[in-house]
Amino acid sequence: MFRLESQFQVFVGRNRESKQLGWLLNQSLNSGARMVVLSGDTGIGKTTLLEQLKANVTALGGYYIPCKANLWGSTFPYHPLAEMIQVFIQAIGQSTVEPILSGYSPRVLNDLALLVPKFSALFRSAAKGSTYSEQLPSTLFLENACRIVGTLLADKPLVLVVEDLPYTDPTTFETIQYFLNNSEDFPILICATYDLDRININDSRYKPFRTFINTLGYEERLTKIRLEPFSKEETEEYVCRLLGEKGLPGGLLDVVFYKSEGNPLIIRQLIGNAIEQGRLYQENGRWTFSHPEEVQLPQEIREMILIRLEGIRPELKYILTVGAVIGRKFSTRILAAVLQRKPENLLPFLEEAIELQLIEENRESESINYSFLSGRIHEVLYSSISYQRKVMLHGQIGRLLEQEDHAALFPEELAYHFQWDHDKVKAVKYAVLAGQRSLSLYAFLTARNYFKRAYDLFQKLDSSEQAIHRYAVLEGVAESASFLGYYSEAQRLFEEILNLGGDFNEEETANVHQKLGDLYFRMGNFEETIEHYRKALQHATPKRQAIITNHLIETHTEMGNFTQAYGLAESQLIKLEATGKNSGRLNLKVVLANLYLHQGECGKATLSLEKAPSISSNVLDKLLTDLVRGQLLMETGPLVQAEQFLAAGLHLAKQIQDPLFLGVMYLALARLDSLHGNYAKAKEWLHCVKSLAVYGDSHILQERVVNQELLLRLLDGDCSGNGEGTKEDLCLAGNGKNTGVISLDKLVKRAVLSNSPAYCQKIMNVLAKVQLHCPTPRNHLNLLRVKTAYHLVAGSNQTLAKQAMAESLVICQEYGMNAQGLINCLTWPQLCGKQHSRLFFDRLGLDCLSPKEVKLDSPPDHLPKEVKVVLEYISGKYASNLNIATLCQVANLSERQLRRVFTQYIGISTKEYVNGYRIKKAQELLRNPTLAVNQVGHLVGLGDKSHFCKTFKAIVGVTPSDYRKRKLEMSGNTNCVRKL
Repeated sequence: MFRLESQFQVFVGRNRESKQLGWLLNQSLNSGARMVVLSGDTGIGKTTLLEQLKANVTALGGYYIPCKANLWGSTFPYHPLAEMIQVFIQAIGQSTVEPILSGYSPRVLNDLALLVPKFSALFRSAAKGSTYSEQLPSTLFLENACRIVGTLLADKPLVLVVEDLPYTDPTTFETIQYFLNNSEDFPILICATYDLDRININDSRYKPFRTFINTLGYEERLTKIRLEPFSKEETEEYVCRLLGEKGLPGGLLDVVFYKSEGNPLIIRQLIGNAIEQGRLYQENGRWTFSHPEEVQLPQEIREMILIRLEGIRPELKYILTVGAVIGRKFSTRILAAVLQRKPENLLPFLEEAIELQLIEENRESESINYSFLSGRIHEVLYSSISYQRKVMLHGQIGRLLEQEDHAALFPEELAYHFQWDHDKVKAVKYAVLAGQRSLSLYAFLTARNYFKRAYDLFQKLDSSEQAIHRYAVLEGVAESASFLGYYSEAQRLFEEILNLGGDFNEEETANVHQKLGDLYFRMGNFEETIEHYRKALQHATPKRQAIITNHLIETHTEMGNFTQAYGLAESQLIKLEATGKNSGRLNLKVVLANLYLHQGECGKATLSLEKAPSISSNVLDKLLTDLVRGQLLMETGPLVQAEQFLAAGLHLAKQIQDPLFLGVMYLALARLDSLHGNYAKAKEWLHCVKSLAVYGDSHILQERVVNQELLLRLLDGDCSGNGEGTKEDLCLAGNGKNTGVISLDKLVKRAVLSNSPAYCQKIMNVLAKVQLHCPTPRNHLNLLRVKTAYHLVAGSNQTLAKQAMAESLVICQEYGMNAQGLINCLTWPQLCGKQHSRLFFDRLGLDCLSPKEVKLDSPPDHLPKEVKVVLEYISGKYASNLNIATLCQVANLSERQLRRVFTQYIGISTKEYVNGYRIKKAQELLRNPTLAVNQVGHLVGLGDKSHFCKTFKAIVGVTPSDYRKRKLEMSGNTNCVRKL
């Protein structure tokens, strides 16, 4: 059996519950005993979550004691108090314990000697030879033993773990109740677990548990936490952690999430079995996944479910088994027809299954159907029926569904049932329809599975039937393979269709050439792309021609043929305006925005996107729109919004399982992190691109990765020096389309801050070459920015510096580069007039501040919760001794993380913000003439008078006394001023 390494047992997806347990542990230390009950299905991670407390408890010098009490598994005699006392004796030593025990009655010590044989001599010695007959401990023993526990615990934390709470014996329940009823004396956190899918509360075996629950009178001491299954995103994170990869092979996440339903134990079992059986393997350093349809539930999970199903009646089990053959969801009408019963006769059985939490009732419009609560139960019931019986039932169900006209809405159900039947023609027909429907929903992996199934069945048809379905089957397999990155397979199948020589109509011919063009674009073979698009245009309808033309514009844009792209765009606009079709124009707006962005014309790109659809029914259009918006915001700011659009695009790319778009989104996020200065994260995104199975066949991804890696080396390396050795790399950076435009900013900034005329001159020479090769507004702006710095440091030529500054601001205004214009205004305020400053501040929705004023607005809604928590803490604790360590603890972040996130979203450091907030409060207090200046300093957390005055003057521009004098004179309180 394949076993995962121990380091893979890291638990993810439980941050909230872990923090809650930590809070409860602190509460037990401060206010006495508490109890937390963790519930959830088997394998959901209750025990793993509790074991995370071990390190914290041990660090505090406390104890973590698993309770062994169980009605069916424990050996008598056992008592949890005796277990705890034994642990304490081993920890602190017998010599320390014996004086404590000597104060208790011989009867109590005799009971302990019976229950803890290992230390019986110690107890009998403390009892001074008195003996009693062996019998169960008395009630008096409970009170005295608890006192002993409290004394030996000595205010150290104790976590008592009781697994499978419903199976616990009465003695343990009695002990728990005593701790909770006398909570102030015991710093104890009692952690209990039970499995939801194994509990029948009416079972007589659980009477002690029911009695315990019913007598709970301390709700404030009891916390209930139910662990839910992982979401799809958490499942992806967990599987990535298991495999040690940033990305997963196509199809793996869908299969694992569907089979496991987010249960961590089953996820681990599925991954382990897939590796052991060779369906998940490493090839060329990357994980590859094959045969997803053959992945089954692990045998251990099947046995667990079979044990649960043993308790239901045989007749009900058979009815549910037939329902499982119908599908995960089934209707009463179809179930009754298959069983040849009246629907009303089945209702009692279905109601019983609902009560047993096996199925649930669903109401959809006017129809009512049932579905299995767990896919695991459905699979186990389905596998329990014989093969011959399955064939008969599937054929019968398929014909019933066909009579109800399910083909239009649910072709996948008919394809599923007829593949078992002997009617292979219908199986192929409905599998193709199901695949086409999945393609329309952008479920490419599901579509591929249906088309592959149709292709396998297609081989078994006679030649006449094959001729009817050949085009649909081959085209479906090829298109789904193209979207999923199986480029060689898709190319072979498309070429096979063209070489068939069949009588294809014009639309089918145009369709194949367009799909081949799309395929070659994904591979980066642009010459073949244009050739097939042109052939497609010859046979396409006007509607398809508009789509193909947009694809041609994108191809020329990617090639850098901007003249051809503009020409096609103009002709396309004329055609669309003539037809008056709005949807085509909206789609073209996004394509044009992408073209303008490649040229660096940010203002035009912004205008083009203003009328583009923010919400589109076409997922691919929405994905492209998010990508272009994110890239545009990386140019113009703010980067926070760029991150939001790119994150949304990444989610869509994962949803439709398109590896090319997934790689493009990874690249965009790598560029975004490069702008943030987070180079390590950018390199991780590039690693994700390289991990895609499609990377080796996609020249477009390879070229972009090479360019991005080059630029990362420039940005992350040491380019301060004398600038030698950077020219060649920078010129190469300019050659990379859609990458050299943005990523030179870091070097420009270094040149501006270098205060070295020689270094500025060298960077200017390099930028001039970049601008000559790639004449974009962004590259021109970078050149002007360094030129401004050069004129300021080389002879302080204010006139030439102002000219370069004015030219750069005109470019910013013309092309909508608001963020860059704002940076220039803030860098050289002496070179720009108030008109330009106001313009860029207003466009970004900011106030044009004087450097001598303090203005701290309320935090925007988009701030991360960590930043919001810190801001709230500062507003309430600004008068205390605030330091970075305290703020890190409040935000639950490391110092490096807090500094980076805070500066990213607030724009200044935590120290600057705290001082600014304190001075703002000081300004308010100084208007009160009854307070002395040093008192105001103490009230705002700046107790040292000289430090307060120095900080105040640095921010406001005047001393606190002068500020007060000015404000009081303005308000007319001159008498107060003279007194002070």
